Amino acid sequence: MPRELLALPPRKTRIKGAGVFFGATGAAMVLIGGILFLRSFYAGAEELVRALELRHGGHEAAAVVTRLWSRERYWHMVSYAFAGDDRVVWTGESSAPTDRWYNLHEGDHLPIRFLPAHPGTNHPAAWEWPVWDVWLRCAVITPVIVLGYGLVMRTRWDRRLAAEGLPIAAVVVSYSRGSKGGLFAKYQFQTKDGRAADGNWGCDSRPEIGSTVWVVYLPQNPDANRAYSDLGYRAVG
Repeated sequence: MPRELLALPPRKTRIKGAGVFFGATGAAMVLIGGILFLRSFYAGAEELVRALELRHGGHEAAAVVTRLWSRERYWHMVSYAFAGDDRVVWTGESSAPTDRWYNLHEGDHLPIRFLPAHPGTNHPAAWEWPVWDVWLRCAVITPVIVLGYGLVMRTRWDRRLAAEGLPIAAVVVSYSRGSKGGLFAKYQFQTKDGRAADGNWGCDSRPEIGSTVWVVYLPQNPDANRAYSDLGYRAVG
């Protein structure tokens, strides 16, 4: 048994390099992901409001296509010019569905809708304002935030296990190789009050079946356990 685990809980703890890495990485993912999510969410909300305003209060006009171009290879764009209610020429641009974009040519007439109070807010009438792509960005960012939160919570759990966990020698019963080549051993142990529990341990080399590994677990919840060497914190004896 590691000597520092001989002390009765709660023990003093000290963070390890792995704990610093996982905690800092998780916090950064939550912070940056949260900022990007909020920016995308508010951008989507604003674009949805504009789309509704154009649908219910916009005026129609016949615009002239002035340019057809692509942005980042996947976004087909159309630029156009039109005369507003005040006879001033306004310009606009929009992404376009692929099938419609290929049927457009410079000089073609394109029906658009614009807000009479602010003609700079305009969009082709033939297709809706592309709000879906903003919500898609939110959906892509969400797993990053969830993963970052998981890393932060893992670090907190490691500290609690190092401080409050009861040590016990678990027996390795099997192992498997992960998709990226890492080895994971499954171990089993019996708590001091006779309850059976198990867990998984990421190991550097192939463990022998029947060998032992020191594990710490919470007495009130034995399923909350980790191999002591895997923790991002260590007890200070």
